[in-house]
Amino acid sequence: MSSTLRTEHPQKAIWLIGCGNMGGAMLRGWIADGVDPALITVVDPALPDAPAGVRVSAIAPAAEPAPAFLLLSVKPQALDAIAPAIAPLLGRETLLLSILAGVEIASLRARFAAPQHIIRVMPNLPATIGKGVTALYGNANDVNVRAQATALMQPLGMVEWISDETLFDAVTAVSGCGPAFVFRFIEAMAQA
Repeated sequence: MSSTLRTEHPQKAIWLIGCGNMGGAMLRGWIADGVDPALITVVDPALPDAPAGVRVSAIAPAAEPAPAFLLLSVKPQALDAIAPAIAPLLGRETLLLSILAGVEIASLRARFAAPQHIIRVMPNLPATIGKGVTALYGNANDVNVRAQATALMQPLGMVEWISDETLFDAVTAVSGCGPAFVFRFIEAMAQA
């Protein structure tokens, strides 16, 4: 299912867990798309720089209500370290999105029991300039949930839904990594 129509971003609380290159690109894309920075909390022990109005914290804000959206944007090997602190803070209605390569929905569900809906997301490097292709796969058949996930990813470029999770590894290898290899090749050719 391709997303060609622009979906308005829901103005709800977003927690971004990890804010490296891709997490930072997503954050900048959301703000450029009109998301109120005050709705975004970046949870990252490195305390990265963030756009004005975005709250940055080394730990998740346990005293607050569960966020509407939580995006896992850490290295896959960090999942077991962060899950115990984050999982109890999520509610049934929290839409959990993950850009963790190779981490399947079943693995996420085992660590995050509360959220009803979990969506895997695979953006690619051109997303940093809003020209990427982002693949999504999830257990959400709810049109509303899919529309919200699509709206979160549209600032990165095109959004494509994958119908079978077994295809996600191929998406990761070709679409997720492909543009970076092409850019590296072009860079090497230019240097030569």
